[in-house]
Amino acid sequence: MAEPIRVLIVADSPIIRVGFQHILEDAAEFDVTLCPSDPAAVREAAASLGRCIALVDVVQRERRAAVIEAIKREGAGGKAIVFVGASDRMSASAAVRDGADVLLDRGTEESVILLATKLAYLGNSFIVSETLWSSLTSSVVGRPSVDPGALLTSREQEVLALLDSGRSDAAIARELFISVRTVKHHVSHILQKLSVSSRKEAVEAARSMGLLGNGAQPTAAPVALQAVSTS
Repeated sequence: MAEPIRVLIVADSPIIRVGFQHILEDAAEFDVTLCPSDPAAVREAAASLGRCIALVDVVQRERRAAVIEAIKREGAGGKAIVFVGASDRMSASAAVRDGADVLLDRGTEESVILLATKLAYLGNSFIVSETLWSSLTSSVVGRPSVDPGALLTSREQEVLALLDSGRSDAAIARELFISVRTVKHHVSHILQKLSVSSRKEAVEAARSMGLLGNGAQPTAAPVALQAVSTS
């Protein structure tokens, strides 16, 4: 990605804002701005940043809805990643209806937050939470909307699938008719794109987002955010 991804962190608690900042600050592709959960402050920050991805952890529904609206209206088509309690179906449903593009529970692992931010920037909308998926699945209408091709090349997807099957570099090279050096090159790119530091973490992050194209059910089912009801 040529330019840094502008990320606006909006949370009730300054401790949470700094925590998100620490997750993102080591990745060169992110340009992070912190903002309190005051809608007026969010409008000003979003207008200044332009198109951005917002990480939103705001408890009060009316305030959160106003924050999401400000991000989308002032942020030139910005995306809102909203964090809710893992078992709070009512809050999750309300967040989706209020315009959340991505729904994560507050216990989401750091590597998944990094990957979700990248995927949201590329235009994907999804839920990543086993518990949230289970609680909303009966009222969510839509197909998986995470597109692996938006983040990884076709060859990188092949290499990732073979890593998932436990193949060594030499075995991957033989199967794909490429050199071991080329395999290592692809693996390095995969780790960078998924914001992880090891092959095991790459496979875990890809599974959690449904990026592995092997037909298996992802560990946390990503689904399009549509027609969610509280009933």
